[in-house]
Amino acid sequence: MIRRAGMGDLDAIVDIGLEFAVKSQAIHKLTASPEKIREVAKLAITDSGYVMLVLELGGKVEGVVFGVVLAAFFSTDLVLQELALYSRKATGVIPLLEAFEKEALNLGVTKIVVGSKPDYCNLGKLYLRRGYMMLEEHYIKVGG
Repeated sequence: MIRRAGMGDLDAIVDIGLEFAVKSQAIHKLTASPEKIREVAKLAITDSGYVMLVLELGGKVEGVVFGVVLAAFFSTDLVLQELALYSRKATGVIPLLEAFEKEALNLGVTKIVVGSKPDYCNLGKLYLRRGYMMLEEHYIKVGG
């Protein structure tokens, strides 16, 4: 079952968020902070400008998708930017993405932006099959 995250999910979201952060750390080069995950999850649960959905299997949170609603810089389009998509079970990714897309429609969002870390888990082919197109590449500089 996929549903909006609630305050009762915070501990599970911290656990799964930390797991995802650590597993993909070699790719994104960011530190992993359970306190920050909790803070962001609380904000996402209480603020309508965010989306946080959880995948619950057998009463346990096994996946999460998190995004933020943004106003485009040069357009009146609203964008839902996915910032985290992770499932402990590979079969959970598509249902999480589908629920994220439905949530975007409910929010009146006209564009969805998703990310892929090909060196960790390449979701590019999945996105292309679902009608997404390549937007841009991102680079990160570690250090100053």
